[in-house]
Parts: sequence; structure tokens; C-alpha cells
Amino acid sequence: MATVRNLKIKTNTCKRIVKELQSYEKEVEREAAKTAGMKEKGADPYDLKQQESVLAESRMMIPDCRKRLETSLADLKGTLVFSFLKYLIHSIRGSQMLSLSPPFFLNVIIYVLARFQYMP
Repeated sequence: MATVRNLKIKTNTCKRIVKELQSYEKEVEREAAKTAGMKEKGADPYDLKQQESVLAESRMMIPDCRKRLETSLADLKGTLVFSFLKYLIHSIRGSQMLSLSPPFFLNVIIYVLARFQYMP
């Protein structure tokens, strides 16, 4: 079962990547405004080219950051689903719910897996 520590680590990883993504998006806005200002003022072509290069680098970081966020969220979601199913099984073992038919439990597990998109 996933420990609370592991869940905290995975949650904080997701939070950190979200902050990083927001930071890159703000940086792209800032650099785009700066580039537009340089074009309006008729800045030196070399300086303008350098600024466009900075803007392009900033834009390249956003898809990478989004991909890392998706991976991190999928990892967290998988851990949570696994922990929930394990908790469900342990809770059922000692309870009177064992008198229910096994297909009922199978349906619950299938529902949880489908709900969190873990079905093939």
C-alpha cells in the first residue's frame, strides 16, 4: 500500500510542475511583449534575433513541462487507485459484506478501474 509519505511526494511533485508550467507561460508572455516592443522600436536585427531565440526557447519548455505533468499526474492517479482498491479489499475481508456475491466486488473493481481509465 502506498504510504502517506509516497503520496505526499507525488502530490508535491505535481504541485511543483504546475508552478513551473505557470512560470514558463508567464515568461513566454513577457518575452513576447518584449519582442514586439523591440520590433516596434526598430531594434538592431542581431538583438531582435537573439530575443526571438529566447522566446523560442521559452515556448519549447511548455510542451515538455506539460508532458512531465501528465506523467506525474498519471503516476499519482495510479497510486491512488491502487491504494483505494487495496483498502477496499482489506475493508471487505473482515466485514459482513463477504456474504455478497463475488461478481459484485468484481463489478466495483471494474467500475473503479474504468472510472480512472485503467481498463485496457
